Amino acid sequence: MVRVFIRRTHLGHGRVMISPKYSFIERVIDKAIHDTFMDMYLCMFSSPVEMCLPEEARKTYRGLLEKGYPEQEAELEATEVATRVNSETACNIAKEYGVDCITIRANDTGRPVFIPTNDTVYIGGYWGFSRDPETGALHPTVIKFEKPLPKSEIRRIVEKINYIADEDNLEKLVFDSLEKKYGRDKAWRFTTCVSRGGCEVDGEIDERGNLKIREVRPLSPEWKKYIETGEIE
Repeated sequence: MVRVFIRRTHLGHGRVMISPKYSFIERVIDKAIHDTFMDMYLCMFSSPVEMCLPEEARKTYRGLLEKGYPEQEAELEATEVATRVNSETACNIAKEYGVDCITIRANDTGRPVFIPTNDTVYIGGYWGFSRDPETGALHPTVIKFEKPLPKSEIRRIVEKINYIADEDNLEKLVFDSLEKKYGRDKAWRFTTCVSRGGCEVDGEIDERGNLKIREVRPLSPEWKKYIETGEIE
């Protein structure tokens, strides 16, 4: 079992790149995601898909249409190619600023995993319109390991546990683990706190990549008050 501490972030919108409130590493990650995934998401929200894809994905899209594939199917395959390309590009941007990054296979495409130190990773996770009504986004989830690990071991663990970076997956685990202990309403408040980055999940990952939750802790007095009362300032 590997002990971990997990927290959601809202990085990727390009809003923290020049903010002193964030670390240099988080500003780099924010830039890397914004200049790839977020640029594409924003474009797709208001423009034809073809205009928003990186060149390799655009060629895939046009090629499938020329072969007679339905437009929806061509968009889906081209977007998968775009996700892989954006993951690689985001990693290249991060490396230019000295932040290590790898891409891993996920959902038949890929996702970037930023590794600033040998005990911390930021895993790019897919979020839809329920959390980002304007565009959706790729928000990295922070996983801090209890102790430093070799990069090969970090990759092995991340390849098994990367699913928790996607919207609602970690939240469901939190809710299911706390509902019996606290009741439905309070468990839901813990879940909301985790989703919004106000709570840290203390857990253990087994050899198969399953996460066992030990505790969920609020990161501020405001979030602690919300969990107890349902009120937030």
